[in-house]
Order: sequence, then structure tokens, then C-alpha cells
Amino acid sequence: KWEVIEIAQQGAGTVGGYLQPGSGWEFPADELVKRPGYHAPTPNDIAEARRLLKEANFPLEKEWPIIVRADVKYMRNAAEVLVAHLKKLGIKTKLDLEEAGTFYNRAYAGDFDLMMMGNTMEMSDPDIVIGQSYLSGLAANYGKYSNPRVDELFRQQQVTLDLGERRRLVREIEDILFRDITRVSLWWDMDQTLWWPWVRGYTVPNNRYANKEYRTVWLADRY
Repeated sequence: KWEVIEIAQQGAGTVGGYLQPGSGWEFPADELVKRPGYHAPTPNDIAEARRLLKEANFPLEKEWPIIVRADVKYMRNAAEVLVAHLKKLGIKTKLDLEEAGTFYNRAYAGDFDLMMMGNTMEMSDPDIVIGQSYLSGLAANYGKYSNPRVDELFRQQQVTLDLGERRRLVREIEDILFRDITRVSLWWDMDQTLWWPWVRGYTVPNNRYANKEYRTVWLADRY
């Protein structure tokens, strides 16, 4: 993950779970590092991964294509890092570059083994992040993941008014997603925001699509 961030994003990213870091819903960092894949790998980790692959009779003789949009350079770069890291485990992969139209047709049809893709979300709330990608039957649930317990917990958190209880329900959903590994989150984007010193009342949001109405923003004298 860290090498992907450096190469694909020039360092402008952060490692996180299924919910956006800094959103208030993110998985606690001190617990996240205990999850597989969320700390810098050691030789022992690689050896253990190889052992698990052998134990599971994973078909190491097969070459797995990773579909990637040919026109998105940072995605191609990220996929190339992924190919190199999987090779360390004995897993053979190759890039399957597609133009945008064909890429999305294949994504929606589930016509892939592995896919490198970025998601854009208008809010950081679990209703959007989880509701857009991880529920049964969603068009954007490209891997056709389905877990009735996730669906049930999602509906519960939607109507729960107590914030603490809602956080507990969302945490249980994320625990399940970590266990099922329906997707692997490689990084979350880190944006830069600039504004003139005479712009006042602006609060940097934790999502690039939030705070676009500027109701509290005003301009002071420039000098």
C-alpha cells in the first residue's frame, strides 16, 4: 500500500480501511495496523502468505489478468506495483488494459478476475460509502458480493438515531468486510486546498465534494 501511494499518488494518499480516514467513521488506526495487510510487510509475512496459499491449494500456475483503464495513468502505475508485489508471493498476474467504455462494461458485468479501480463518493457517511458498493444487488457492487448480515446491519444503522449505536453497527459491518475481503483498499486520496489569505470563514472539509455552497465564506479587505 505504501509503495502504491508513493508511485501512483506521489505520496498524496493515506492508508485506511473501508471508510475514509478523518471522516469520523474510520477504523481506529491502532486497531487497523493489527489487520493483515495494514502494516509494512516483513519476510515472515511473505513466508506466511506463501504457506497459506499452498495450504489453500491456490492455483499458482495460472496467470491472473488485472483489468485497468488504459487512460488513467495513476491506476496503471498502481496496478504495476500490485503485479510486482503479488509476484513475491508466487502469484502471476498481468495488466489487461481497456479503454473506458469497455472497462466499465466489463466491470458492471462482473467480467474480470481482478480489477484496479477508484471510487468517487460525494459524502464520507456510511450510507454512501457502504451503500454504494457493498450491498447485495447494487450495480456498483462489481464483484457481486452478497452478505445478508451486512445488508441487515446497513438497514439498521440507517434508521438508528443514537450516534454511539450507529457507530457500533457500522463497526460490525466493517469487521465483516475485513473478514470477507470483498475488496482491498490500497489508499485514500489526500487532496491539497489553497485559498487567498483574505478568504475568511472557510473550513476545509474531509471530502472534496463537501462544503461547496460557501454560505459562511466572506472576503476581507485584501490589504
